[in-house]
Amino acid sequence: MSSNQLVTHSGNPVLKVIAMVLLALYPLLNWYAISFPIPLGMALILGISVSGLVISGFRFEVFPLFFYMTILYVFFIWSYRRGFSLNSLLPPGGTLFFIFLISLGGCTSLFDLKVLRRVMGVVVAISIPLFWIQFISLHTVGEMYCFVPNLTGHFSYEDMTYAQLVANQKSLKSPCSIFLEKSYMGYYLAAYLCLRLYSSDIKDKYYSPQNIIICLTLLFLRSGSGILAMIVLMAVKMISEYSSSNNKRRFAMLLLMTPVLLLAAYSYVNTDIGSSVVDRTEEFHTEGASGYVRTVAGYVVYGAMPLQERIFGTTVDNVTAYSDFDYISSNRFYANGIQTILMTLGAVGLILYLLFYGFVFRRGDILVKMSIITLLLFSLIESDYLNPYHLLLTAIPCAIVYHHNR
Repeated sequence: MSSNQLVTHSGNPVLKVIAMVLLALYPLLNWYAISFPIPLGMALILGISVSGLVISGFRFEVFPLFFYMTILYVFFIWSYRRGFSLNSLLPPGGTLFFIFLISLGGCTSLFDLKVLRRVMGVVVAISIPLFWIQFISLHTVGEMYCFVPNLTGHFSYEDMTYAQLVANQKSLKSPCSIFLEKSYMGYYLAAYLCLRLYSSDIKDKYYSPQNIIICLTLLFLRSGSGILAMIVLMAVKMISEYSSSNNKRRFAMLLLMTPVLLLAAYSYVNTDIGSSVVDRTEEFHTEGASGYVRTVAGYVVYGAMPLQERIFGTTVDNVTAYSDFDYISSNRFYANGIQTILMTLGAVGLILYLLFYGFVFRRGDILVKMSIITLLLFSLIESDYLNPYHLLLTAIPCAIVYHHNR
């Protein structure tokens, strides 16, 4: 069964549309603070997910056995560290994990690929022109505009007011359109590019104008995770098309594409923006630099943890005690997605997560596989554990495999 057949599954059509609209907007809405313990995006996605689960009779049919094992493990570890007190049992696994679990169940059961892709396409169609307006303005007159809309007047992002956010946006050296940071825009464009390249009902070539515009924007956005995901997504698509071609077409592709790609790479690297991206790769070897913190530091801290905690994990508060890095904030230790699972759930938790995603990967089509690969790339660089992109890129493969099995 191919991914484009997902739109035929049964369910409340209005509820499905609402769920997909909220899932597509979740990365944008989740930074808005409201008079509630959780952000706007999380509250909306939780509400629609609970509605979907109520209508379905709370049938959690969307997960394979390995994910249930992961859930039970998280529940147990969370409660054990808190002495199995009543407040450790409700909500089980902690607020963020419990909301993620409910949202994943609801969004997967209400999934509609075409609606999700259309809404994400609208977001991309709005955000890319605004990015280029910011980019041109910044590099011509040195002026940055803030295009982030004011929905609630307050943000969970650094606890900023809208006025503070506008001031912060205008001080940025890298445009990010309607997103709060360039990395968030990079995530979104890469996730949408994955849908465009690997949904079986889209017949566009990888070099279609829409895909090229997205790739160019990612290159000039200078988001490391976005560029890495773009390279992998485009490379797999090109290799796939090359492998399925006859010998004459393969020769023509090599003859035409090799010099084009080499020239494009050379031209990009020799621009100020391209050279800055290349220079950032040196950060992976420089202790204290951003790249080192994102990709290496967490493993160093993990290695300093006692054996028992390396196996079963520890609390976030304890993690900072095992580090002597000067650049680690007293309030928050930055770790990417894989490192976060390793340090808080231990090797056992990471193995269970990988078994779950591996099971879904093996059972799914090419869109399933590339969605999981994109999520893995993000998880190796960015702090994406239990965030909107973690939900988005988990719901897509789960939904495809779930509805295929039905």
